[in-house]
Amino acid sequence: MTSELARGSWFLGVLGSMLAVWTVLALFLATGVTLRAHRDDFALVEALDDREVRETRRRHADWQKTLDLAYGSVRSGLVAQAYCTVKDLIAREGDSLEVYQWTFNGMLRWDPPEHAAMLGERFVQRLWEEGRVVDAIELVQRCRKLSTKFTLPAQLLGELAAYARSIGWHGLADELSVR
Repeated sequence: MTSELARGSWFLGVLGSMLAVWTVLALFLATGVTLRAHRDDFALVEALDDREVRETRRRHADWQKTLDLAYGSVRSGLVAQAYCTVKDLIAREGDSLEVYQWTFNGMLRWDPPEHAAMLGERFVQRLWEEGRVVDAIELVQRCRKLSTKFTLPAQLLGELAAYARSIGWHGLADELSVR
């Protein structure tokens, strides 16, 4: 098309060449955007601007090393030391809900997984403090299935039961009140 324009006039030829260059550049842009959107599907190497993803992976790898150390303590019979290691990890990360959730999920993979219920006692308290009451109630139910040793302070159980009753979960409220 540009060669036909160039035969008609030099101005149209230059305009046609510019249009052809912009079309090729737009095609490159569209290809790049599509590949970036599906980079996980194609297992492409990360770009320089994926700093946040790399930082999150690095942080999770550090957490995993600490959690592996704690698991080694559990397997050696040093349960108290394992809990101290986990508490140190959580404290080091600012007692954030993210580290609680990640650590709880990691401890669920332990053998036996009921050690996660012991972390659940502190995790429920943090969820309650952050106003995530429904999440706290669901975590209580999950931890009770994991371990019969799972306990919470009576005051917190009472508050959770009152909330459950206020949203119409009367059966759960009775269950929380009994224990």
